[in-house]
Amino acid sequence: MAVLRGTGELSGEAFSLDEDDATVGRGDGQQVMVAHGSVSQRHAKLWCEERWFVQDVGSRNGSALNGTPVAAEEPYELREGDELSFGAVKFRFDAKTPGGKRAEARAALEHAHAALDRSTREHEALKAQLAKAQADLSDREEALDEWERRMHEVNATWVSREDLAEQLKVAEERSRVAAQRQVDAAVRRALEMEKRFVQATARVETLERTLRERDEELARRRA
Repeated sequence: MAVLRGTGELSGEAFSLDEDDATVGRGDGQQVMVAHGSVSQRHAKLWCEERWFVQDVGSRNGSALNGTPVAAEEPYELREGDELSFGAVKFRFDAKTPGGKRAEARAALEHAHAALDRSTREHEALKAQLAKAQADLSDREEALDEWERRMHEVNATWVSREDLAEQLKVAEERSRVAAQRQVDAAVRRALEMEKRFVQATARVETLERTLRERDEELARRRA
């Protein structure tokens, strides 16, 4: 929120400024209405595009920034505490939070982009975990095959072929179940991160559309 605070004969008066287009003048419909003979019906305008600007719109007695006359129809950047003169009337420019809604929208968009980047990295990490789990499962199956081959080579007179086959079957099933659980868990995490990725993308698109619409509206107002 930016404010024009009167000085001199207007001391004590303050006018809040519309970020899109705040007009100054003596005529009706001006946001900053100054009933002074040195002020034109429509004297100047102020607006915010991440930074605040002032522009004299061709007034009769002109405008000044910190005591220096400004050229008509030329924008001038404003800073906290600048002194503005419209005709013989003076104000102090006060903008504690420059940027307003546009800055907030850009900050939100940057935050959404950062969240999207984090989601993308997490998604890639989960994909890598899934690939590793699948590779581990393949390694375990190969190790089980090797173990089974060696067991067949052993002259295990103290155990029957049927018992050996049953032991191998149980071990294989346990290994397969454990590996499958890891794979299922990794897949669930990957699907969840993909969902979050899609949601974050939608939020970014919404913010970009909002910002684009505001830019278009600002351009129309300037025209």
